[in-house]
Amino acid sequence: MEDASLNKTYDIKLPASSWVALILQLPVISMIFFSALTGRGFYSSISPMIGTLFSLFYTGALIALGIRMVIQPRSMEIIGEKMIVGRKEITAVHIDKLVIQGYLSQIIGIKPKGKRLVPSLLCFKIKGNEEENIEEIIQWAKRNGIQIKYGRIFRWI
Repeated sequence: MEDASLNKTYDIKLPASSWVALILQLPVISMIFFSALTGRGFYSSISPMIGTLFSLFYTGALIALGIRMVIQPRSMEIIGEKMIVGRKEITAVHIDKLVIQGYLSQIIGIKPKGKRLVPSLLCFKIKGNEEENIEEIIQWAKRNGIQIKYGRIFRWI
């Protein structure tokens, strides 16, 4: 009898914490622009040019974060000994550990070997029957010798 979790596709979505980070940065960027344009505030003592450059850099980083959020994968597929998250394919031997954060609403992070943090594109929530699907992923990880860690997911933007 073949195990159903060896060939299965899961619908995934971006964790809510990623959207919170983006929304909380909007007032900061507007204050930086106001300060740079009017010459009042923090940048008036330095230089309006430095304030403008800083605000442009900060805006670029914010746009990059927004783009990463838009290209976030929408599905994860398990096929035998590999996971395909969006367009990224990871074999079980290249996964250091699976990190699960939360109790009622769980977030999964896949930490590749050789990386210090979980890449943002490998951090997601499962849509649908969350408990059953996460249990299937955990069983797959145990069969492939992947360490399971429950705790906070530290990830890069």
